[in-house]
Amino acid sequence: MIRVFGFLAVVCVALSVVLAFTAFRYERTDRTQPISGFGKVETLKSPIRAGEALPVRIWREKARGDCPVVSERTAISQDGVVYDLPDAEWSGGSADDPYLDYRYPTLPFMPEGEYQLRVDLNYTCPGGLLFKYTQPPAFFRIAT
Repeated sequence: MIRVFGFLAVVCVALSVVLAFTAFRYERTDRTQPISGFGKVETLKSPIRAGEALPVRIWREKARGDCPVVSERTAISQDGVVYDLPDAEWSGGSADDPYLDYRYPTLPFMPEGEYQLRVDLNYTCPGGLLFKYTQPPAFFRIAT
């Protein structure tokens, strides 16, 4: 009987240590969102040719730079046709700069016309925290 109580005491102490370590680790996790707000997205060159990269300037308030980002991109034509552009994973740019210059790829078979670029951002921060944002749209034109 004493062995059983001794074993249970050891198990309780071990579980307490694991629980305390987990709580300490949880408490120390930085939950600051990487982006605190977006300003605007400015197209730097339009029109472009199909297949060329679309240069844009993204105004945002970035609070931290330790969260890699995956961007999912689509271009929507004036007729409502949706083109899935290549996704990308990258560092997300410096938190020190008020804006970010970026070049989004387009597809070589996109017809001439007016488009809206939509970008969904998924930041994965240390501790497994995921933050999702939708960037303001950018408008551009494809011409020959």
